[in-house]
Amino acid sequence: MRDGRILDYRGRVHNAPRNCLTTKIAASGQCLLSYLSVAADPRYHRMGDIISVPALKGLKITLPNSRQVIEHPGFFVVQNVGAAIKGKNRFDFFIGTDSPYTSRHTFG
Repeated sequence: MRDGRILDYRGRVHNAPRNCLTTKIAASGQCLLSYLSVAADPRYHRMGDIISVPALKGLKITLPNSRQVIEHPGFFVVQNVGAAIKGKNRFDFFIGTDSPYTSRHTFG
């Protein structure tokens, strides 16, 4: 949010963690990384597991806060869990502060 607070998917507002100024701390204890972090069902994936998505490798991604353009490495890191993420191949891709409805949203 413009005042530095973070609005989560449940509609709750949080103060930004001190060491994660543009994101929030995940269940793993790490800062979530836009377009690189995913939430997964802990029955099937452990924190730190790598999820390979070769079709994304090399895709140009504009990072939400810095507007820096990077090439996607073709993988994601499991750093979070989600109440609605149930099953072996179910993931919630973290896109940071980008809205899924904007043309900037790379996965939109």
